[in-house]
Parts: sequence; C-alpha cells; structure tokens
Amino acid sequence: YFGSKSHTELTIGKLITFQLYWTMINNAYQGLQNVLTSFIRGAGAAERVLTLLDRISDTQHNLYSGRVPAPTPVLDGHLWIENISFHYKTRADTQVLRGLSLHVRPGQVVA
Repeated sequence: YFGSKSHTELTIGKLITFQLYWTMINNAYQGLQNVLTSFIRGAGAAERVLTLLDRISDTQHNLYSGRVPAPTPVLDGHLWIENISFHYKTRADTQVLRGLSLHVRPGQVVA
C-alpha cells in the first residue's frame, strides 16, 4: 500500500487461491480440535471408571485393587428350566420364546 492506493490488483485467481489456502488451514484446525476433544472425553471417561473402581467394597475382587476373590463353591447338580415364555415390553403381541424347556446335566456346557 502506498497511501490509500494499492499497487497490486486482486484478481479472481488470487482470490480463489486465498480461499483454497484458507479452507485447507481451517480444515486442519478443525481436525486438531476434534482430536483434542476426543482426548478430553477419554480422560473424563477414564476418571469416571477409576472412581467407580475405587468405590468397590473391600470384599469384592477387582484388578485395580489387587484383592483376591473368595473361592466359588462347586455346583454339582442338574438344571431344569421348563415352559419358559418371553416377549419384549415394547412388543407384547410377539413372543420371542414360547414353551422353552431345558435340562442341563452336571459338567455340560450350553451356549
């Protein structure tokens, strides 16, 4: 600038070039903001999980505290389930299970 006059002209090409550069810089900045937001959310979630782990009572086992659980009793019996029916609360007219009966023997694995 010299006084109030410009010695260079703003052509269409220069304007488009400026706009393209501005868009590239703006996209990079927004990408960086998204990454930082993800880190902040992750840190908040991790803090919440660690807080919940700290609240687990002394008798319960968790990997965070290093406490050992009490031994689980060995169950050595049969499991019988007879005439089970089930429907979702939102679709009471459609039964998902109807008349299901099941007998599981000791040591048998059912998936």
